[in-house]
Amino acid sequence: LDMLARRLRHLINDPEKTIAAEAVDNERPFGRLHVLSVVTVGDVPRWKSVVATAERELRRAIDYGFDASEVEVERESMRASAKEQAEAVATAPAARLAEWLVNSVEQGDVFTLPDERLARVVQNVDRATPESCQAALRDAWSGSPRYMFVTAHAHLIKLSPEEILDAYKASAAIPVAPPSA
Repeated sequence: LDMLARRLRHLINDPEKTIAAEAVDNERPFGRLHVLSVVTVGDVPRWKSVVATAERELRRAIDYGFDASEVEVERESMRASAKEQAEAVATAPAARLAEWLVNSVEQGDVFTLPDERLARVVQNVDRATPESCQAALRDAWSGSPRYMFVTAHAHLIKLSPEEILDAYKASAAIPVAPPSA
């Protein structure tokens, strides 16, 4: 998902400036609920373009995946993060260790410290390929309905669910091309 977030961040600097901010999250609140989200923020008058940007970039990633350079950037980031977490264990406060333990229990995972799993994490990261990343993204976004949430100050805009759905469907009807380098 971080690769999708990077693509969206590049659009923030695009001359057309369709979006002003982005967030892509993969959360498991309460241990059982799995929430994937793609958030785009933009100007109220251009809300349809903001919705379309999220829809199209997610679809582009699902349909065409990521190239080797995008995967390598993500690998480097994940290796650095795993190493940083492993090194931080020695000085982590007890409250942080307790938080990790509780999170593991909530997820139904076996508790291990970052330094204990570092070699395994790096090994798994090194096995990631553009194809495996695309398959994982497709798997994560399949099987469940997608929900759209559009918000703005009530005095600026009032949208019906039908208007939001129509904007989403209009975007989905437009073919997407593979990502440009």
